Order: sequence, then C-alpha cells, then structure tokens
Amino acid sequence: MRTIRDDLAGWKLNRVVWVADSGFNSVANRAYLQRGGGHYVLAERLRRGSLEARAALSRAARYRRLAGNLEVKEVRLGDGARAQRFVLCHNPEAAARDEQVRGNLIAYLEGQIAGSDAWSRSRRDELVGALRLRPVFHFREDRIRAHVQLCWLALLLIRVVENATGESWRVVRDELERMHLVTLETGEGRIAKRSLTTPGQRQILAALELPEPPAFSDFEVTETPA
Repeated sequence: MRTIRDDLAGWKLNRVVWVADSGFNSVANRAYLQRGGGHYVLAERLRRGSLEARAALSRAARYRRLAGNLEVKEVRLGDGARAQRFVLCHNPEAAARDEQVRGNLIAYLEGQIAGSDAWSRSRRDELVGALRLRPVFHFREDRIRAHVQLCWLALLLIRVVENATGESWRVVRDELERMHLVTLETGEGRIAKRSLTTPGQRQILAALELPEPPAFSDFEVTETPA
C-alpha cells in the first residue's frame, strides 16, 4: 500500500480516497494514508476488528434508520487531525439471519461431536481436521503476501491441468469429485476404501502423470476383550 501511494504521489495523484478492507487496516497504514491530508475508507467487522473499532462499537450513540434494513450511527475517537471517524452500520434483518445460522451451526457441531469421546484417536483427529476448515482473515503483510502467492499458485496449477488434459478445469474438477472415500465400520473394525476409478479419472491421472490414489487408506481392528 505504501509503495503504491508513493508511486501515485510521483504521478501527482495525491488527492485520492483509499478504500480497503480489514486486511490493510493497521496503525502504520492508517498513519501513512493520512500523510499530507490523505483520506481513506476502511471496512471491517466491528466485533472482530481493531481495538479502535471495538472501542467505537462500545460508545453510546443512537442509530439512525436510513432504509428498511439499514441503521447507522457515527462515532469519533480522538481529537484534532488524528481523530478517527467511524460509521457503524447495523442490518437488523442480517443480524436475525446470522443468529439463525449460528444456531444451526451449533446444532450441527454438537451432532458431529456427539459420542466422539469413545472414538479412536485417529478418528477424532480426522474429525478435528474437518471441523477446522473455515474462512481465514489476514491482518499481517506477510500473511497477505502468502495468501496472494497461494492464489497465484492455484491458478498456475489450474492452467497446468487444463493444458495437460485438454479440458476445462470445471470438467476435470467435476470428474475427479466423483471419487469418494467411504468408511466402512463393523463389529470387527473400521476401514476406509476409495471408490473405483472411472475411465475419465484414469484418463485425467494419466495425462497428469499421476498414480491412482491407494484403494485403502486406513485400517482399524477392534480389540476383542480377553
């Protein structure tokens, strides 16, 4: 952000308003954007945002209704040129939906972990790995750079797959998504077995010079009491 701002200043483009999300919201970035009378608009979730945003949220002020589903209030923190202006937005309809979603998610998670104390360690680890998948929000520059590089790498891999197979990524993805890992449990143990490889999947793997995944990935034998 600082490099781009300096480049714009070199082109005499000083009077601009920067608009960014919480990934660029830091004390250093905000101070740099304000140099020379600069202006910015930063959007972030208040309850999980910066300390200043949470402080603004705790300030007592009345919301004004702008539309049927939007209420706003203005809060200022600090004095003088460094004062920060916050426009807090609240959507009652979205809040109600979010509450319902949270309730559904809690019920789902409770159902997923029910009885897991009696499971084997490997099965619990598998469940923990599945439940940790979630959106990731970055606030540090090195993590933002890593995220962009991973996105670039993913795009590169997509192009490699398309060039090797002669098919679009959507076609390749839809065919590979038909491959499943099925867990079978009996009184004698547990086994994880992959579905049979389809002709289309074999053709894709051959084009990419990749071996087929193992037919079996996990075995667990139930110990019989002596």
